Amino acid sequence: LALGNGFADPSSPDVATSQSLSVQVEYFSNNFPNLPGIAHQKDDVPTSSYYNYDLAYELNAAIWDSYMVSGIPADDNGWTGANLPWSRAANWPNARLVPLGSKPLASGVNPAIPTAYYAPASTGVAGAFNVNSTSVRAWVALLSSARNLRVPTALAGSDNVGTPFLRNLRPQQGKVQGTVSNASFNKEVWGGYRSLTDAEVEALATQIVAEVRRRGPFLSLADFVSRRLEPVDPATAPYVHPGNLGTLQAAIENAGLNSSFGTPVSSASGAYEGDFNRIQRSSVADYADPEDNLRLRPRAAARVAHRAAGAPGYLLQSDILQQLAPAMTARSDTFVIRVYGQSTDSSGTRSLAEVW
Repeated sequence: LALGNGFADPSSPDVATSQSLSVQVEYFSNNFPNLPGIAHQKDDVPTSSYYNYDLAYELNAAIWDSYMVSGIPADDNGWTGANLPWSRAANWPNARLVPLGSKPLASGVNPAIPTAYYAPASTGVAGAFNVNSTSVRAWVALLSSARNLRVPTALAGSDNVGTPFLRNLRPQQGKVQGTVSNASFNKEVWGGYRSLTDAEVEALATQIVAEVRRRGPFLSLADFVSRRLEPVDPATAPYVHPGNLGTLQAAIENAGLNSSFGTPVSSASGAYEGDFNRIQRSSVADYADPEDNLRLRPRAAARVAHRAAGAPGYLLQSDILQQLAPAMTARSDTFVIRVYGQSTDSSGTRSLAEVW
């Protein structure tokens, strides 16, 4: 669940993506010497070499703007011979990708290299969407791309009402939509998928625009997906602070789309009833810490909002990106540059010429 999500790692500092684990290693070595792998760590490797990384941030930075997944076979027959239909855009696995030119190959390519490696230079996106858009209607249109798409399930038949965002291609149970009572114990929450009503899509689009205005402009998709590396005051910062959540996850929470899992106890903490910040004494055997805290969560502000966060029915920004990312971009292919020039006299007070 790391790639595409924007949750902050509670073991990483708010303004960076890694930190030494020397404190944790020292603590566990002294207090839990019998835990597997702990006894020899302190002696074998200097504690200063242990680092915990904000895996989601690092993966997003490494992959979102540097890799392309075309779906084209990675072999020499990708667009030739028996697989000639691949040269027609209508037959590509990702229908949003189209070949540029008469053949989807860069000129002068090395025939010894599989053609799929040239896909990024030889394909375009049909209908790319700029994530810097501040149009609610445009975001509604994008989010509604799969509206009323029929979703088959393994145990609950199929359904085509609403806008589905699937964690798995073939879920076991049916959809989670609207308000769900006792959500943490609902079989659809754990085995189904999330589907949004038109009103929920509208609310989500509105909150996305609010986040774009608050955080933008985004210079890359990774910038859009990940949290901000900025200080977060746990006493006053809301759960949806840019330093805690990525753009879409903050919009999801602000739109109340996961509110069925609990009611926020305060606007400052943003925590849902029944959530937890640390491992309590009663749940850990052989536990002797006067602070009643295992130090696994040194940044309480970065905790997830609920125990069920990550369940298929709990909407994550990666669910949205998995479906819509192929159409997203951080810039527009065409734009207007407005230029103004003026020439004045020697005094600088009278305009001699102007041009637009």
